[in-house]
Amino acid sequence: MSWASKGLCTVVFLTSLALVYAMSETNLNSFNSVKDSIEEIYEDRLVVNGMIYELAGFLHKKEVALAAQNYAFFTSENEKVNKQAFAIISAFKKTYLTDFEAFTLNHFETSFTELVALEKEVSSPDKKTVDTAAIATLQLELKELNKDLDKLSDIQLAEGRNKLAVSKKATESMGTYRSLEKYFLIITAVLIFIIILLPSSKEKDEFVSE
Repeated sequence: MSWASKGLCTVVFLTSLALVYAMSETNLNSFNSVKDSIEEIYEDRLVVNGMIYELAGFLHKKEVALAAQNYAFFTSENEKVNKQAFAIISAFKKTYLTDFEAFTLNHFETSFTELVALEKEVSSPDKKTVDTAAIATLQLELKELNKDLDKLSDIQLAEGRNKLAVSKKATESMGTYRSLEKYFLIITAVLIFIIILLPSSKEKDEFVSE
């Protein structure tokens, strides 16, 4: 093999290595994208869905107490329920939030704080008669709070779908680049094989002279 052929083989080989390395880096980035999407789906969506479920459970307890006219609930268990709810809201706010999600959660927190203040009208031991207007307002507030939770739940579903779409796209890219790597390796092997088999100029001259 002539020096020119050797040089050409080296260039082809190094170029192929560079292309394979670049595609490997792209695959690594795609893999990290899939990994991040899966982690975000779990940490910021599934876990948050559990928080929303717990908050809905607390609201349901209040609704049941009002429906059953169990006003003793608001002087006994309600304070504990509210503390747990505020703790969950605080944990919720520390997760990744979209702009609309943050707005909805802040609205829920503000409304829940107003609800707690309103509940004192029902739980006050000084009152011997139940304030029916306060009860009606409480029921309306609970309905609005449930609407906020429904919105938050819908956001989790939409964001989860977006993350799955990102993962699917990244996975498809990984498959495409893996196929390209194989083709480049095959083409490289063929080119090197051809270059090796091609007669050098010296060999050509000898062949012609014969």
